[in-house]
This record gives sequence, structure tokens and C-alpha cells, in this order.
Amino acid sequence: MPTNAKKLAYAAKLHDLIDNSKNVFIISVDNVGSKQMQTIRKNLRGQAVVLMGKNTTIRKVMADYLAKNPDHPIAALQPYIRLNVGFVFTNADIGAVRTVVTSNRVPAPARPGAIAPEDVYVEPGPTGCDPGQTNYFQSMNVPTKIVRGQIEITSRVLMCVAGDKVSPTAAALLDKLNIKPFSFGVVVNVVYSDGVCFDPRVLDLSEIDLINKFRAGVNAIAAIGMEVGFPTIASLPHSLTNAFTNMLAITLETDFDFPQASAYITAVTSAA
Repeated sequence: MPTNAKKLAYAAKLHDLIDNSKNVFIISVDNVGSKQMQTIRKNLRGQAVVLMGKNTTIRKVMADYLAKNPDHPIAALQPYIRLNVGFVFTNADIGAVRTVVTSNRVPAPARPGAIAPEDVYVEPGPTGCDPGQTNYFQSMNVPTKIVRGQIEITSRVLMCVAGDKVSPTAAALLDKLNIKPFSFGVVVNVVYSDGVCFDPRVLDLSEIDLINKFRAGVNAIAAIGMEVGFPTIASLPHSLTNAFTNMLAITLETDFDFPQASAYITAVTSAA
């Protein structure tokens, strides 16, 4: 166990939260300020607990916990404890808690050398810049015209590509136009619930989405069972329907009859 008092208190708190929480988020807090974190903690009061810490300390405390509880499913979170991360522990609705955690975002300017999280465009329209700065826009291949004594951009221009570094010229132009294209906030990396880890995008699925995916899975199992001749619960109704159809076809072509076919034979005879 850690030896100093703060680490002992941290270990006791983490152990208690693991024991008494059925849901855990691993969150990434890159570029998130202390004021943002304070707001998130305040909004989560009574619903969840945010716990940050050094990765080395977290790993050590969890290793000690798992040494005492070797079969605890919380071990599944260990691979995700890397970089600038923390925990959110809760017993409340995980969808609602995730919304609170991720909704607090702060606009941020594009800084030279930063990795663009998304494509950034400059939209057509007035810039508020005087005509004397036309050369500045032309040097960056931004199409412009002079309208009512100011420079106006005439078409949409891609300034930053998602995943690429922001160039100094792009950062300068966006700053000149007072455009803050990015926003920073807490990101949920993984969700742990009742001993299972899964991608947070699963929480975006509605009940209808889940039903449709379940139906698609059942249909796939039934199709495979029918194709290879291996009966399953999913394929059984189709097998019975096909068998009845074959028996009905034989009945219509021969003198053989059985009670369940009577209604169909009567319908065919009446139609003829």
C-alpha cells in the first residue's frame, strides 16, 4: 500500500467507490480547465463522484485492491488507465450522467501546431477587415471581394483538416476573424457497468435501435441455420413453415389429405 497519508486516504476512497458503485466511466480531461471540472462536479452532486489522480498511484491502488479481490471484474478497466484520465463513479442512470459529464464544453481558438479534432471551414461573408488587408487574404488563397468598404469572403474555404496540425497561417486567419472553431470538454473513453466494459457510443442507441439489432441478429442466425441444415430456435419457425408448405403442395397434387390442409384445399377449390 502507499505509505504517505494522502495516498492512504486516496486508496481508501478509491476502494470504497469501487465497492459501492456499479457504474464507472473512464474519462479523458485533455485541455479541460479546473473551472470546467468544478462545474461538472457541482452538476453531478448527488448523482456521481469524480475522482482524479496520477496514473501510477491509480494503478498501484487498483493492483492492491485486486490482490485482495482477485476475481473482481474491475480489473477490466486497467488497460484504460493511461494518459490524462480520471474516474466517474455512479449508481444513477449512466445515460443521464454521461450527458452531464460531456455537455460542459468551452470554445477554444485554433493554436499553431495543435491537432485539429475536426475539419474547420471559413464561411462566406463579411470579415470586418478594411480593403488594405486584401493581400493578406490572397496570400492564403482565400477568395474575397470588396463590399461596402470591407473585405468579404466569397466562398467556403477549408482551413484545417481533422487529424492534421493547425498551420500558423490558418491559426492567424482564424484569430483575425475571431473564430474559435474548437471546443474542449471531458470525453468518456469507456463505460464499466455491472462488470462489463463497453464503448460509450452504445449509450446513444435507443430502444428501437436495440430491438432492430436484435432482430437482425436473429434473422442472421435463422438464415445460417437454414442454409447449413442446422436447426436453431431462430430457424425452427421457418423450418416448420417450409415443411407445412411442402406437405400442402403434396396434398394439392395427390389424394393425400390431413386436417390442417383442409382450409387451404377448400380455398383453392373455391378459387378454381
